[in-house]
Amino acid sequence: MVAAAVLLAALSLLLSRPVASQRIAPGGTISTDLLAVGDLESRPELWERLQDERRAPPNNANPDYFSPSAAGGRAGEAGEDGLAVFVARVHSNGDPTHFETVDAPPLELRAGFFRPADANVVQEYVVPGDKNRRPYEQEVTVKLWGAGGGGCDGGRGETTQSLPVEGPEGAIYFGEGAGGGYAEATFLLPVGETLHVVVGGGGGSNGSQSHSLGGEGGYNGGHPGKDDETSGGGGGGGMTTVSWSNGTVIAAAFGGDGGGNTSYCTALGGLGASLRGHPRDAGGFVNLDLAVSDDHPKERAVCPGVPAIADLSHDFATLSWDAGTRPPSKEMYVQRYEVSRSEGSYDNGAVVCSGEYKLHSHVRRSVDVSQNATTSIGDLHPATPYCVRIEAFSVEGLQLGAQILPFTTKVAPVNEWVPVTVGQAEAADAFEAGANGDELTSLCEDTTSRPTGRRGHSMTVNPNGEVYLFGGATGQCRCEVDPSTKERHCASKNVYSNELWHYDPLASMFARLERASEAEPWPQGREQHSATQLPNGDIIVIGGMTSADEDNLEIGGGSVLLADVWRMRDPHQISSLVFPTSEEASEEVPPELPSGRIAAHRLSVSLGEGEADMCVHNLRLDVSFEHNCLKGIEHIKLSSAGVDAADLTPQSRKYEAKVFVGSMQSRESECEAASVDLSFWDGAEESVLSRLSIPTSGVFRPASGLGQAFGGLPINGEWELSISSRQAIHPEEHAGRLLSWELQVDAKPCVPTPKWEQLPSPPAAFSPRRQHTAIAVDGSIFISGGSAEGRLNDLWRFDVATNEWTELNSAALRDQWPLNGQASHLGPYGLLVYGGLKSHGPLQQGHDIWLWDLSKEDWAHVPVASTDNGLPRTRYLSSMQFLNDVDILYQRHNITDGKGPLALVFGGDGGLLHNAYPDSYSFFDDVWLLSPGGVRVDGAMDRNRGSVCEPRLTVGSMAWNNGCGWHASFGGTPDECSLRDMLTAAWCRGQYQSFYMS
Repeated sequence: MVAAAVLLAALSLLLSRPVASQRIAPGGTISTDLLAVGDLESRPELWERLQDERRAPPNNANPDYFSPSAAGGRAGEAGEDGLAVFVARVHSNGDPTHFETVDAPPLELRAGFFRPADANVVQEYVVPGDKNRRPYEQEVTVKLWGAGGGGCDGGRGETTQSLPVEGPEGAIYFGEGAGGGYAEATFLLPVGETLHVVVGGGGGSNGSQSHSLGGEGGYNGGHPGKDDETSGGGGGGGMTTVSWSNGTVIAAAFGGDGGGNTSYCTALGGLGASLRGHPRDAGGFVNLDLAVSDDHPKERAVCPGVPAIADLSHDFATLSWDAGTRPPSKEMYVQRYEVSRSEGSYDNGAVVCSGEYKLHSHVRRSVDVSQNATTSIGDLHPATPYCVRIEAFSVEGLQLGAQILPFTTKVAPVNEWVPVTVGQAEAADAFEAGANGDELTSLCEDTTSRPTGRRGHSMTVNPNGEVYLFGGATGQCRCEVDPSTKERHCASKNVYSNELWHYDPLASMFARLERASEAEPWPQGREQHSATQLPNGDIIVIGGMTSADEDNLEIGGGSVLLADVWRMRDPHQISSLVFPTSEEASEEVPPELPSGRIAAHRLSVSLGEGEADMCVHNLRLDVSFEHNCLKGIEHIKLSSAGVDAADLTPQSRKYEAKVFVGSMQSRESECEAASVDLSFWDGAEESVLSRLSIPTSGVFRPASGLGQAFGGLPINGEWELSISSRQAIHPEEHAGRLLSWELQVDAKPCVPTPKWEQLPSPPAAFSPRRQHTAIAVDGSIFISGGSAEGRLNDLWRFDVATNEWTELNSAALRDQWPLNGQASHLGPYGLLVYGGLKSHGPLQQGHDIWLWDLSKEDWAHVPVASTDNGLPRTRYLSSMQFLNDVDILYQRHNITDGKGPLALVFGGDGGLLHNAYPDSYSFFDDVWLLSPGGVRVDGAMDRNRGSVCEPRLTVGSMAWNNGCGWHASFGGTPDECSLRDMLTAAWCRGQYQSFYMS
C-alpha cells in the first residue's frame, strides 16, 4: 500500500479543546425557499444559485476544506475527487492525566489525503504520539468528503441550456452533478495504529468507452451514468472511507449523484457510492460504537487494564492485568496481548520509559472474563529499571490500546551467614567442685540440653524437617572418686561419642534421644562415619573411626577403623491414621441437632499395643450433617480430654477448638435447608471465616487452629464433636441431623525413642574406613573412597533392601578431591561444599564455600556477604544440611532474602593439623544458618533440569545397568561409574542429602 498523507498544519497549538462532533450530511441539498422551476428562465440569478447549491459539498466553509474538492461537475464536466482530513490532538511533554482534565493544551496535528492523479490506491494514516507516554490513546477528529458526481454529457436534447427539470412528486433533476456527502466524528485511537484511507474519485461526464455515452462512475463505488443513445448521464461520485487495517469501516462520506434526466440531458445520472445497508440520503456513516458522542460523552477507554506486579525478585517479575473497559462491540473485544520490555532509566528517582521495546511474549485472553492475564519475565538484572508495554488486540487484529508499567527489580540476594542462639530447655546444674576448690570448666557442667563441641559427627534431616546428630569426636567431662579420700576429681576428656541428638530448627533447641533400655542395641561411639537418609526415613550408618578399647572411648589410646552397618528407624516417623465414628456410637447418642441446644457426639480412640504413645502432628476433621436452617448453626467445636504424654493417664484439662463460628450477617439471612459436607484443616487455602455463612462443602482452615489446640496431644482418649444450634421460634423448623464425622490424624511418637538395628557386615573385600563418601540413589547407597592406612579408591553399592554389596568400576573417581573433611550437601542448586582441610590447615575464612553445578561440570567459589553477623571460623569435619519450609526462620533471624532453603551447619574442628587432638576448645559447638541467595542467582541447574537429567541416568536403563547399576548376575565387568553420575541420578530424583567428600 502507498501512503500519501499531506501534512496540512504541523504542531499548531490548540488554544481550547474542540467539541467532539458527530455529523453526517448529504451533498447536493438545495434551499426550500427557492422559486418554482418554471420561474428559473426569467430569474437567472435563482437558476445559478440553485445550480451552485446542487454542486456544493456540505460544510465547505470548514477551515479544513480544500476547494474545489467534492464538488459536483457542471454539465459536460467531471465531478471533483473527495477529501479526508485528520486532526490529532497530541500531548507533548510530561506524563499528562486524562485529556479532559489536563491543564497544558495539546498540540494539534493535521493531515490531509487527496486522491493521487490517475491512481486508485489505499493510503495509510498512522496515529501520532509517543507510545511510551500516557495517555496511550489520542483524540483524533476525522473529516471526510465524498467525491462529487459528474455532470451529464448533453447538447443533443431539446435545449442547449442545462436547466433543472421538475419530475414526479416534486423531484428536481439537474444536469449538474451533486456534491459529495460529508462525515465527521471524533475517535480515541491507539498511538501507532494504522488506518486505511480511500479517497473517492469524482464521477465522469463523458463515457470512457465508445459504446456508452454515460459518464464513468467515480473510484470507490460510484455508479456509471445511463446512455439513451442521444445523451449520457453523469457518473456518480465515489465515497471516501476510513477503516481499520482489517477492513472495519469507522467513517465514510458517500459520493454525489451524477447529473441527468433533464431536457438538456435526457439520460439518467449514476448514483453516488454508499455503504450497503445504510441509507444513501444520509450522505455518510459514522461507527457510533467507536466514536466519542457529544450528547453522551464516553470516558476514555482503558484497554488493557492497568497492570500490577504480582511477584518481583532480583531477576524475575510476574505481571497481572485485566481486559479493562471497552465499548461492547465485536471489533473491540480483546482476544490477545503482546508483551514487550525495555530497560528504563532514572529521572529524579523515577523510572522513565524511553528505550526500544522488544517483544517478550504473546498472551491469549482467558475465556473466563473474570480471570486476569499474567506473564512472567525472567533473566532480568538486579536493581535495574525496566518498562513493560502490554498491547491489546481484538479478534480481528485491531490494536485496542496499551499500558506501560515501569518497575525496578530488587537487589540481588547474597550469601549470608547468620549465627543461631541455641535455646536451653532448663538451666544447667553444675557438678560440685572438687575438694581442691578448682572452678570447673563448662564441659564439666550438665550438658543434657545441648551437644558439646565436636567434629566428624553426622547430620541428617528427615522429610518432615527433623534434624538428627550422631556421634563425633567430642569433649566430655569425666569424674573419678579417689577411694582413699572420697574426693571426686573431674576433667575434660576427648572421646568418641555415640550420642544421638534431635534439633528443632524452629525452636533452636536440642534434645538428647536415649534408648528405651540398656538392653536395646546401640552403635558404639565413632567419628568420620557416614549417615545416609533413605527415602523411607531410615538412617544407615556405615564405618568410621573409634577407640581400640571398646570399654574406654577416650581418644589417644589407639584407634581402629570400622566397617559395621547400622540402621535407625526414624524416631519421629509420621503415620496417617483415620478414626471414623462407629455405628455403636451413633446408636448410643441420637444424631439429632435440636434447636437451642448443643448436641455433643463422642468418639473413643484406643490404639493398640505399641501405638499407644502416638501424638497428634496434624489433624483434619470431616463432618457431614443435614439442617433445615443453616443460619441457625452457631458453632462447631472439636474437643478432647486427652491423656498425659508422659504416663498416658487421663488428664483433667480439656483441649478444644471451634472450627466454625456463625457471623452476625448470617443471622440476617433467610433460612436455607441443605446437606453440609465440610472438612477443616490448618493447611487449607481458604479460611472458613471468609464466608458470611456456613459453606455447604469444601475444605477450609478452621476458625481456630487445630494444630495449636491439639498438636502434641496423645491420640488415645475421648474426642467430642459438638454442634450448637440457635434457639428458634419454631424449633421444628430448625431441626438437623448429624450424618457422620471422622478424624484424619498424622501421628508421631509422643516421646521419640530411637531403635537401632545392626545389619549384616559387608564382604571382606570392603575395607574398614573413615571419612568416605556415601550417596543414596533410591534405596541403594554408593560408598566411595575414604581413608584407611592410606587413601582408598574403591566404589561399592549397598542395596539395603537385600543387604547385598557390589563392587563397581571406580576409575573415574580416583584422585579427584584435593581436600579432606569437606561437609557437602546435594541440593536444588548443585553440590555445595563447606570447609575442608588442606596440607597446611583449613581453608581461608570467607573462601571456604564452593559450588559444583553438575550441568556445567565445573566448580565456582561462593562469595559470602560481609554483615554484622560475622563469619564462622574456618573448620573441617563439620556437618551441613538444608532445611525446607523455613519462612519462620527467615523472619526469626532477620534474614533479608527470605526465600528458598537454608543451610544448617553445626560443629567442626578448627585444629591446624589433621588428626591432631588439641584441647577441647578447637571443637566447635556453634550453630549457623547460611542463606544461599547468591547460589540461587548463579546456579542454573534447576533451569537446565531437562538437559541434566539424561535418560541414561534412569535407574534400570542399559547405560545405568552397565555402570552404576551393574550386578554380578549381568556378567562381564562394569563400566565406569562416575561421581557425577551418582550425584546427578540422586539430584534428578530430588533425593537431596549430605555427606563428606572423600
